[in-house]
Amino acid sequence: MAEKIVLLLVLIIVILATAAQLMFGDFSAKRGLAAAGAILLVVYLWFRPNRRS
Repeated sequence: MAEKIVLLLVLIIVILATAAQLMFGDFSAKRGLAAAGAILLVVYLWFRPNRRS
């Protein structure tokens, strides 16, 4: 459960930072790809199957 809270906080921070870059005109393709990669990584970690024995 704690992992999901941390992932949610990271996702919110990434989305807010990307939105701020878009609003203030400091957005580039490199930063957009980094944001997309971070969002995809968070989504993958959120939905991955648990492998604990």
